[in-house]
Amino acid sequence: MAAAGALERSFVELSGAERERPRHFREFTVCSIGTANAVAGAVKYSESAGGFYYVESGKLFSVTRNRFIHWKTSGDTLELMEESLDINLLNNAIRLKFQNCSVLPGGVYVSETQNRVIILMLTNQTVHRLLLPHPSRMYRSELVVDSQMQSIFTDIGKVDFTDPCNYQLIPAVPGISPNSTASTAWLSSDGEALFALPCASGGIFVLKLPPYDIPAGTVMFEYGMRLGREVRTLRGLEKQGNCYLAALNCLRLIRPEYAWIVQPVSGAVYDRPGASPKRNHDGECTAAPTNRQIEILELEDLEKECSLARIRLTLAQHDPSAVAVAGSSSAEEMVTLLVQAGLFDTAISLCQTFKLPLTPVFEGLAFKCIKLQFGGEAAQAEAWAWLAANQLSSVITTKESSATDEAWRLLSTYLERYKVQNNLYHHCVINKLLSHGVPLPNWLINSYKKVDAAELLRLYLNYDLLEEAVDLVSEYVDAVLGKGHQYFGIEFPLSATAPMVWLPYSSIDQLLQALGENSANSHNIALSQKILDKLEDYQQKVDKATRDLLYRRTL
Repeated sequence: MAAAGALERSFVELSGAERERPRHFREFTVCSIGTANAVAGAVKYSESAGGFYYVESGKLFSVTRNRFIHWKTSGDTLELMEESLDINLLNNAIRLKFQNCSVLPGGVYVSETQNRVIILMLTNQTVHRLLLPHPSRMYRSELVVDSQMQSIFTDIGKVDFTDPCNYQLIPAVPGISPNSTASTAWLSSDGEALFALPCASGGIFVLKLPPYDIPAGTVMFEYGMRLGREVRTLRGLEKQGNCYLAALNCLRLIRPEYAWIVQPVSGAVYDRPGASPKRNHDGECTAAPTNRQIEILELEDLEKECSLARIRLTLAQHDPSAVAVAGSSSAEEMVTLLVQAGLFDTAISLCQTFKLPLTPVFEGLAFKCIKLQFGGEAAQAEAWAWLAANQLSSVITTKESSATDEAWRLLSTYLERYKVQNNLYHHCVINKLLSHGVPLPNWLINSYKKVDAAELLRLYLNYDLLEEAVDLVSEYVDAVLGKGHQYFGIEFPLSATAPMVWLPYSSIDQLLQALGENSANSHNIALSQKILDKLEDYQQKVDKATRDLLYRRTL
């Protein structure tokens, strides 16, 4: 026992020649996405160095006995070396060069867990987490008898330094001290990597990387959600789309029955034991969310989120002012934003993906047509930009065709292309136009007459358009009797051999009552008489067709 105790910790004397022995460094370049525009060498920091020893470095039969890691920084370069006083470690020295970045002095922090050695690194623009196998997990036996073994840096070439789970660009947050050399980093009890930087105001900015041992799909999806809420820039939206796509690919790689994740809930992380509470700008703890309902996201849901992320980016590229609100907007909110920006094709695609009604799209386009019809040259010039963003069969930009004409043509194309059973979109467009006192274009009247003339009559009555209602009733009666029936969608007009036809008597009675309320108005009297004459003619022909039908049945 005494001998074993004496061997708990051993020492080796290093001569000057031994310390100056040249090392063979394997070099790797860390290309950080988003730093390409940085000026190399613009920020210069002093050199620094440090070391780390394993928890069981003093135990005799530990694989980490007399084993440690030391590092040195200089400009954009970080040198890492693993040493052992007992055995020869192979591939134990690496040199990392951070492209367009400078390593902060002392910006290297090494930790160990049961399974991993984790190295946290900070540059002036990025933070990184390097996950390496723990020496005790690299060998079958804890008792090392060989004179040499592989270092934990052996497989460093397989590491993806641009993995969003283990790398993040420091956002351009106002207040962060640009030239400060102070920093710190640590691992939370949940495995999160936390990086702290000083602020000029005296506060501390903390950047967090998600835990490294939770499912990759969940990590990437939560990362994408946080980007939408916290990094409201064009670059943030690009990264959000990439995160959702990575989460989607993770689920596609596993068996279908396991292809799901639990949707992260904003604020849930602060309920864990020992976690710091979320505080508002006054420094007071915010109320913890209660009664949260767990939501399961499957492959189809993630595909929708990927589509939504792409559309957010499209909107931000078309209208940079929408970047601040697009990142965390829901599908319904995005439809409104897209309509305001004039991206109607994109809005329709989003509605179809999430099975939303197209009513906001038609109402928004109708309103833009109204504004163009009464707007000046500036409105006309501005409209060409959003008209070009929608795939019309051919945008006509001749002198004979104005932006207003093209907007109406786009609306007509949509009404023809996206039909619903109850003609809801025709109704909402006409209702929008009439509510703003805009006369209905002939093409819209003719289109709605063909699908629902009775509803068009009711809309005229709702807005007291009595003369238009009288003309519609007159035309509709003629169509039922066989004159222009094709314009009202009537396949078989009134005859003894055709199916039964009908008139909207309730609406006609309402029209006659409205005309009769002002008996002193001669024009109203003439309109009322016009309808009565039409109805009388209609009744006579209905009576004749009925007698012909009864006669045929008696034969």
